[in-house]
Amino acid sequence: MTDGFFFLRDIVIVLGIGLAGAFVARQLRLPLLAGYLLGGFAFAAIASSKFTFDASLSTLSEIGVALLLFTLGIEFSFSYLRRIKHIVLWGGTLQIFLTILATAIILPNFGLTFLEAIFLGSVFALSSTAVVVKILTDKGEVNTFHGEILVGMLLLQDLAVVPLMILLPHILKFDAFNVKTISTILLSILQAAGIIAATFFVGRTVLPKILEKIIKLNSREILLLAIVSLALGFAFVASILGLPSSIGAFLAGLLISQSLANHAIFSEVRPLRDVFSIIFFVLLGMFLSPSFFFAHLFPIFLLVLFVILIKFIIIFSLMLGFSYHTKTAFTVGFSLTSVGEFAFIMAGLFVTRELISPTLYNLVLAVSLLTILVTPWQIEFTPKIYRFFKNMVRQNPRLYNAIFGKLDFDASFGTELPLANHAVILGHGRVGRVVAKVLTRANIPFV
Repeated sequence: MTDGFFFLRDIVIVLGIGLAGAFVARQLRLPLLAGYLLGGFAFAAIASSKFTFDASLSTLSEIGVALLLFTLGIEFSFSYLRRIKHIVLWGGTLQIFLTILATAIILPNFGLTFLEAIFLGSVFALSSTAVVVKILTDKGEVNTFHGEILVGMLLLQDLAVVPLMILLPHILKFDAFNVKTISTILLSILQAAGIIAATFFVGRTVLPKILEKIIKLNSREILLLAIVSLALGFAFVASILGLPSSIGAFLAGLLISQSLANHAIFSEVRPLRDVFSIIFFVLLGMFLSPSFFFAHLFPIFLLVLFVILIKFIIIFSLMLGFSYHTKTAFTVGFSLTSVGEFAFIMAGLFVTRELISPTLYNLVLAVSLLTILVTPWQIEFTPKIYRFFKNMVRQNPRLYNAIFGKLDFDASFGTELPLANHAVILGHGRVGRVVAKVLTRANIPFV
């Protein structure tokens, strides 16, 4: 049988697993994402020894992530990004640093070496962009205030992968930081800044003219082909320059968001995005070795609990430190406790270089998948957990006043929003978002 036969067989199996998992999740009123992940894990536990999947499926899953970030960029807004730049840049950077620091201090007390703790802190600091964006998109919360903060911090974490992948091998091998190492780090930063600057230059000068000509052809097929080529082209260029490919796809979507045809483009790409992203999430569930998982069940659950608690405490404290609403701090904190898909990439790369042990590699996979799996439930039950916490703290008036009385306001309505000669949008659903974008382009302030 030809390679094409096995490739087609694998696609049918993966999509079938996704369909079955989605059906079960819908019947149990669970998030569809949980169904995809559990379906993949169940298949790995039952029949993984009988199948060897085609490596091309991983490429298809990467396309799914790129399209997912591309559609996110289409829905993103520059005005929101300017409003949350402080928490994204400073808060996001502090979150990564404090997570690594806390892990390096605490985990060596439980049998891990200091270098292993440094590595785990680095991968645990990065949350799953694809998973959180998928949940926000399904709930229609991408353009909410907490949604904008989440997306901004997730993208900063994705960019942090580049310097981390350069620094960690030197740390794990006890290499000294010489001139060559420092120059490599600086070069990667310059590359990142260069691709972003070039992207915006092309987006503001060349891209609008190209899109205008394509739209005038009045052909859905040509429009879809052009848009997918653009998204994957930007992803490819980003990967060449050492950046995550998803960042390139996001930047492409961000540029298209300024086009008047952004809604038409989004509707064309969305079905394709959904199919490819389902392949990604099902394969994600298959990564974990069932034998390793059940053999190390107790330490895995302890480490998962540690990651969720430490990341929530750090992010929640940072949000309060930047004077954000306690409910916003709660939502952002619980949404960023997962360990992202870049943990797989970094762990896989380092285990092949023999910088980490196979046991540590499997531990990273197990913790990552479990934190990803519980993320939909955490986000779903955040409002109830917030109300429970608020009622519990109410019993201590001094603590309640310190946390809620002084900080229970929304930082989005600060001095940056002039409350004069402005428009008021009641509701921010599908129509409200369109109105907001029109008012933004017209430079009319709104609340």
